[in-house]
Amino acid sequence: MFVRHFAEIIGDNYPGKLIVDKWRGVDVPLAPLDRTVTEAIVLMRSSAHLEPRKLWEVGLRLFEKARQGNFRKTLIPLLANWLLEEWKRIIANETFRLMRPMQTVPAIEASLAKGKKTEAFIASLLLATAEAVGSPLAAEYEKLLKQISTGDR
Repeated sequence: MFVRHFAEIIGDNYPGKLIVDKWRGVDVPLAPLDRTVTEAIVLMRSSAHLEPRKLWEVGLRLFEKARQGNFRKTLIPLLANWLLEEWKRIIANETFRLMRPMQTVPAIEASLAKGKKTEAFIASLLLATAEAVGSPLAAEYEKLLKQISTGDR
């Protein structure tokens, strides 16, 4: 009912329609990022425990997708809040799962302390946590995140 009502208001080709259709069980072809985002959202909705590396991967892909969409201003604060809470949990209970925690945790804590619900906050957190989970970013992607992290979006 919601989907039908939503489509009546916005039209049949609203942003994210293929992802919503996939959740509803419709067999639709998804682009690789959409498939990854769909799987990430399923994990989030299931309240599954995400270990640091998976949390970082999910955060990175959701951030990438949220920045592409028309609902950016709505999604970014929600994603920022979720990442903030999840990384606080990791720092409080699972630093043993991080690489070189004595070196990496202070940078993560500094990023978390900023706590703004912005793209800059998410980019900063992704940069701070990348080393801790052993996820080297490509040089261009790292450069992009650094640019975003110094902004105020």
